[in-house]
Amino acid sequence: MTVDTDFKVNLKLRLLLENFSPVSSFDYDPNEQELFLCSGIGKSGALRRLQLSVPIHTLSRTGSIFVGCNRIWSLKTKISNRHHSFLVISYIDSTTSVLAVDQSGNHLTDNTAEHGLLLQQATIAVGLLIENVPAQVHSEGIRIANLSDKPGVVPKTADWVFPAGTKVNTAVVVE
Repeated sequence: MTVDTDFKVNLKLRLLLENFSPVSSFDYDPNEQELFLCSGIGKSGALRRLQLSVPIHTLSRTGSIFVGCNRIWSLKTKISNRHHSFLVISYIDSTTSVLAVDQSGNHLTDNTAEHGLLLQQATIAVGLLIENVPAQVHSEGIRIANLSDKPGVVPKTADWVFPAGTKVNTAVVVE
């Protein structure tokens, strides 16, 4: 992938992999021997922490506001940030919630207008490619957004549509 100064993105399909993994989203910290997993659907959905040789521990359960949520990601705006900036929530047919995380990590606010992600399609994967440039894999293609450090600025975006007949069920965006 290349990104030039006018924010034109050149993407090329390099390898097609099939993945039948039952886990739809997870976050792994190599310094800690643990995984954070999103599992379940609707009221039974949960964020779980798996540790080496430790039983499963449920950190939080979703409320009724997230009924129908089938995938969730935390997203940084800069790789060097200690804390994540957004919580992206995807449903079966759309991505309707992007919540901003405050500096303390205790409060979420609606940030649907300033993130640059495509909301009309279900998100399959989302992650940060480079500083302020998240990539969203959705059911019809890939969207790259160039976020601004200034509040209220609408991000520039670039889209790539999958070749005809291609169906993507699982993807990973790696920093």
